[in-house]
Amino acid sequence: MNVKRIAAAVSAVIMAAGTVCYFSEVPETAFSASDDYYYHYDMESQTDSFAGRGSVTVSASTDGYGKSKALECSGRTAEWNGIQLPLDDTVVKPGEEYSVSALFKGKENAEFKITLQYGTGDDTVYDKVDTRSTAAGSWVMLSNTNYKVPSGADNMYLVFETTDSKCDFTLDEVIIAKAGTETDGPKGIKIIQQSGVRGDLDGDEKITVADIVFLKGGLISDWTTPGSKKNADVNQDRKRDAKDALYVQEYLMGTLAEFPNEYVGPTISDEEKKKYEAAFDGIKLLSSWKHEGENNPCTTQRFGADPGWMVYKDRLYLYTTNDAFEYQSNGNMQENTYNSGTINCISSEDLVNWTDHGAIPVADRNGRTQNGAAKWAGAAWAPDACWKNIDGKDKFFLYFANSGGGRCIL
Repeated sequence: MNVKRIAAAVSAVIMAAGTVCYFSEVPETAFSASDDYYYHYDMESQTDSFAGRGSVTVSASTDGYGKSKALECSGRTAEWNGIQLPLDDTVVKPGEEYSVSALFKGKENAEFKITLQYGTGDDTVYDKVDTRSTAAGSWVMLSNTNYKVPSGADNMYLVFETTDSKCDFTLDEVIIAKAGTETDGPKGIKIIQQSGVRGDLDGDEKITVADIVFLKGGLISDWTTPGSKKNADVNQDRKRDAKDALYVQEYLMGTLAEFPNEYVGPTISDEEKKKYEAAFDGIKLLSSWKHEGENNPCTTQRFGADPGWMVYKDRLYLYTTNDAFEYQSNGNMQENTYNSGTINCISSEDLVNWTDHGAIPVADRNGRTQNGAAKWAGAAWAPDACWKNIDGKDKFFLYFANSGGGRCIL
């Protein structure tokens, strides 16, 4: 057994504190499909040397590129969480150049990154090998045909991660070869920015022949982004079909000046209309305590303070205290004591339209709260929330202050 290899493995565990993964020895010999390759991992076998970096799960996947197998990295909570591969410095030598490549596919639009992690004395250094972006669900190859390993590098690890996303991703076809070796691979799909122009599917804020190509591609397979799917409904009939493609074609040919709006809203019978109108008979609207110019843009029917927020599946959730008017025993309004034992929750996916999810019963010892989840708490102030994927399930955590008595979590 090589003592240096054992020391490198132990050092890796120390540097990756908090990592939930396994480590193997550096491979004794490279396996390859070419004399130019030092390493070629097609993920069909011999993947034991790959391990998680951070609190992630690395597992076998059948969603490989070309062949059936790949490695999937899931449960990421930070961009640096990913997959790492130890390198043998007798094969990949400091100061020399190599061709490095790998294939990535993410669950979201993302920029992927290959990094060399290595030690220099007591310091850990991270050196970029290559970065490249692609749209969700599409493979992209990262490649640097003349990457020079820094001189003096020790305890080297090749790290596969992202720069701007925490999405789960799949890794395949990791190759380290002689400098200058060209490797063919997917170029990825351009990440399309959302546009507000109907018929603009490629995100350039104008309508061209390219948009017809994207529209037909979406009709045949799937849409590359939510924005392209939205803009594909050019006639606003809540459908995406050949009729939309025809309208774009006519627009480009100059026979159509602007797209029509063919949406037909839901219809109700006269009998149903009378029924709904009767449900509101006798209702008299009162003036609001929040006068014009004083309204909260998120909600007008509740008082809330000390907001905290969480984003989950492209939706913003806002949490506030649930304040209310307070009265004396004679019915006169009194100075507010901020006696809040419940927490308001509202959400929005566009920051314009908001959904009120009601008040969450929290502090069970508060007189205004019934069936509170926190039996020991008398108040629920300054709320906030977060979530984390644990063992394949999304778990949610609600934080609040029990007045000045300490921070609590549900």
